Amino acid sequence: MRKLEPDLINSMRASVADSEDYQFAKKQGLWRPAMTHAASPWVGVKELNNDNRGEYIDLLGLTVDRKHKGEAYCLAWVQTIIAFVELELGLVSPLKATEGCLDLWNSSGPHLKTTRYPLPGYIAVWQHGTSPAGHAGIVTSVKDTYFKTIEANSYGPDGVTQGIFNQERLFNDGGNMRLLGFLSPF
Repeated sequence: MRKLEPDLINSMRASVADSEDYQFAKKQGLWRPAMTHAASPWVGVKELNNDNRGEYIDLLGLTVDRKHKGEAYCLAWVQTIIAFVELELGLVSPLKATEGCLDLWNSSGPHLKTTRYPLPGYIAVWQHGTSPAGHAGIVTSVKDTYFKTIEANSYGPDGVTQGIFNQERLFNDGGNMRLLGFLSPF
């Protein structure tokens, strides 16, 4: 079960209070733009010492398992955005409340998955090589050969700072991180 800390709820509500696009999406019950607009204010939140820790990052880890001890938090952040949209729009996501990217992918039904044609608001899920480790982010836009995301536990434009940043990803990257596909959170 996803559960947001009260301080996190207040902070997230304040971050979208002046966003006409978010407020419209909320009023109309449009989860896809609500996901992307709720995610956007997080861009630029940095880790304290590149150690998966920080004031807001520690709160993210509490959303799913009620603890954070410096572990990878990419999916904890995605789950936080889902929990916020659930709360604000009165929806319930069918996705498993987990911090494991492959666990999330493997536990999701085929009707929630796509390997092509994701929409903004969908969750991109990768696997690191053949390991049980993965990565996740929220899709913000899609083009022919690439898509843009907001990803937590990722590198900023300087290639050194870690935190929550915009990324541009190829559909067929061929790197060590293999794109499994995309999940619809609602």
